[in-house]
Amino acid sequence: MDSLQWPVEYQIDASDTICHVNDAWNRFAQAGEAPELLDSKPVGECLWRYIADAETRHIYEQMLLKVRRRQVLVSVPFRCDSAAERRFLWLSMSPLEDGGVGFACEVDRVEARESVPLLDPSQERSGEALLICGWCKRVRVSADAWEEIEQAVAMLHLFDGIPLPPISHGICPACLKEAYRAMTA
Repeated sequence: MDSLQWPVEYQIDASDTICHVNDAWNRFAQAGEAPELLDSKPVGECLWRYIADAETRHIYEQMLLKVRRRQVLVSVPFRCDSAAERRFLWLSMSPLEDGGVGFACEVDRVEARESVPLLDPSQERSGEALLICGWCKRVRVSADAWEEIEQAVAMLHLFDGIPLPPISHGICPACLKEAYRAMTA
């Protein structure tokens, strides 16, 4: 993780099109086994192509609105875990000229853990998608309960059947509340 070089930065223009990614972006995509993000492929794409969940999209829209209208920096904590690490990061959004917004992702801390195959992108997937909070990485285990990945794997008996379920990202109620708090601060 240390060799990735931080911060990972990208920019969007006034129409929310990704117009720049830095070199750390490619190193992070390579380390995360995300070939669809390598070689600046997202440049020229709409940001919303990468944020499908309605609640998460709404939070991002509100944060971008605050950054653009008030010309202020907005920072929120989030997680971007790998199979073997819990990565606690900060996402900062800052105003740029002509309605653009700059994003910077920086490391707060990293915790090693026993590898969790559920987060290994090379694992075969099928079936109904498992919802994971894109901010804290807890997994929805019922309509109103979210648990850390390790507990969710055990509770949902995810390794009883192979292949593993695909992962979909959303936002849990606690992170939704925190995101709204960050926007009103």
